[in-house]
Amino acid sequence: SAQARPPPENCAMLEALLGAAGPGASSGPARAALAAHAAMLEHGFVAVQNEASPTPLVTGGGDGAVALCVLVPGWQDASGNFAFSYIHPLRGAAETFSLKALQVGDSLAVHAASSAAGSELLTVTHRLDDAAAGGEAAAGGAAQWRDWQDKVAASVAVRLLARQNSTARLGRALDAPVAPAPGGASATPP
Repeated sequence: SAQARPPPENCAMLEALLGAAGPGASSGPARAALAAHAAMLEHGFVAVQNEASPTPLVTGGGDGAVALCVLVPGWQDASGNFAFSYIHPLRGAAETFSLKALQVGDSLAVHAASSAAGSELLTVTHRLDDAAAGGEAAAGGAAQWRDWQDKVAASVAVRLLARQNSTARLGRALDAPVAPAPGGASATPP
């Protein structure tokens, strides 16, 4: 085909976003930004128009169908910067999340943060190469996109959710070694 797209295996969300973005996803940086956005969506983040009004764009049809907008207008500005805002069902609308991406040389720098007080700015970069950026998809193209999405997931999505996550804290506590109780008694219940 004339448009390069990663093969659909393991990249279904990215394929859907590339289709929805149309010509807006023709550059390598746009494709990499959409791949990062796909990783966030795959981890349960819900796209919202902006952080000031963190409400998902939802439309309903007369047949009972409901559609959730996952690529909100304004995701790409005229200067080639990319911005996405989210909420997450585990946090509610009180906490929003931002992901911004921009090209720096031959890389795409992705920055993300939570609106929670004292939250850390998370950064991950992706080297843009000719095979992933344009032309026909290379044989390893799908693997490259999946690797980038996995990197965003580990460096951004999971870390955003781990912060102040009582389930994550409980998991760490349960995985911690148990010290023997004073007097040699067992620290675990019978």
